[in-house]
Amino acid sequence: VLRQQILQAEAQVELTRTLFQRQKNLWDQKIGTEVQFLQAQTNLQSTSKQLSALRQQSDMYRIKSPINGTIEQMDLKLGEAVGPGVAGIGIVNDANLKVKANVPESYSSSVSTGNKVKILIPDAQDSVVTSVSFAGKAIDPVSRSFPIEVKLPTRSNLRPNMTAVLRIADYTAGSALAIPVKAIQKSENGDYVFINVNGVAKQKVIKQGKISGGRSEILSGLTAGDQLIVEGAADIEDGDKVKVLQGVN
Repeated sequence: VLRQQILQAEAQVELTRTLFQRQKNLWDQKIGTEVQFLQAQTNLQSTSKQLSALRQQSDMYRIKSPINGTIEQMDLKLGEAVGPGVAGIGIVNDANLKVKANVPESYSSSVSTGNKVKILIPDAQDSVVTSVSFAGKAIDPVSRSFPIEVKLPTRSNLRPNMTAVLRIADYTAGSALAIPVKAIQKSENGDYVFINVNGVAKQKVIKQGKISGGRSEILSGLTAGDQLIVEGAADIEDGDKVKVLQGVN
């Protein structure tokens, strides 16, 4: 019905355009009245608006995808009425995949757009090193987290809805001294470790930085070349004699 109305409106526009053009030619030759010319002009404008409204209405019956891709899900049937907000067609575009994740708010000051990230995709037996492409500013009041997104390169083995593991570099130090956490002891005076000095255990007070992967960054108290005592460190005291069974550089 709408298509027939559009055809009729197009014919009406052509007719009013022809009549207007004839009336304009007469008006240019000082033939006819101004009322006749204005009436022909008004008729053309009116029919043109009617045709435009019908075409806009017709466009509302045409479903357009906002992205390129392949239809993988079709829940609509021919002739079925569909309302706004109803998801009836699923389209997949594997050329612009991205990983979405929620990060705890405790990392809000250290995770932002541009942070280096390693993506592990177990099912595809693949990994990607890239950077965070988006980091949300608002904290979700329920989960106390904020969203991030990481764009993925186009690869044939990556598919939508795969599970991914993100390892985000939330802290970077140009040069750092890191030791095993189990070598660090605690007391009321602070953290300390033992080093081997000519076969004697010597206590050294240290200041820790970031901890990751079972290792702690040492900000002060140790220097490169110190022989750290790791195994049995909890059972010795300052001044005890030690015997090196295995040295690790």
